[in-house]
Amino acid sequence: MAVKLDMSKAYNRVEWGFLKEVMMRMGFAKDWVELILKCITAASYAININGKRGRIFQAIRGLRQGDPLNPFLFLLCSEELS
Repeated sequence: MAVKLDMSKAYNRVEWGFLKEVMMRMGFAKDWVELILKCITAASYAININGKRGRIFQAIRGLRQGDPLNPFLFLLCSEELS
């Protein structure tokens, strides 16, 4: 039997609460977990429409592509699911 998973948008789907639980269960220090969460939850976004910037809003989940730490965080979540 073979299983194919579409991982194209997987980074965007990582729930921060789940990541926190995984890191705590794996024995990461609470201070370290809080520091990591501050790094990934600090992002804010705004959408430009016809040259006008809209309201700033906060993300509620996901890992940003391009951050060198995020592949490791994604692997932690993947490990928990396997």
